[in-house]
Amino acid sequence: MKKAFLIGLALTSLMGTNTAQAKCRPTDNDTINYTAKEGIRYKMIVIGDKLPELYINNKKVSTEDLSRYDKIINLLEIKLEERKRKPKNS
Repeated sequence: MKKAFLIGLALTSLMGTNTAQAKCRPTDNDTINYTAKEGIRYKMIVIGDKLPELYINNKKVSTEDLSRYDKIINLLEIKLEERKRKPKNS
């Protein structure tokens, strides 16, 4: 009986954590928009340590194809980190 209770408690705890992460909405600190010289519009959302979501001209890039865009993802991550470090009043 104790074992079943502990297993149920652990599962409830895990489910609560996943639900909280699923409800996490991106903020301005998690999102960056960038337009390249060629007119291509990029949008990237990075929340915590999850894989980034990348949009090119408003179309989402599949997770499987993210590696094709390593250069732009790295650039956008750098710009996002710079923005996070910058004081809000400047």
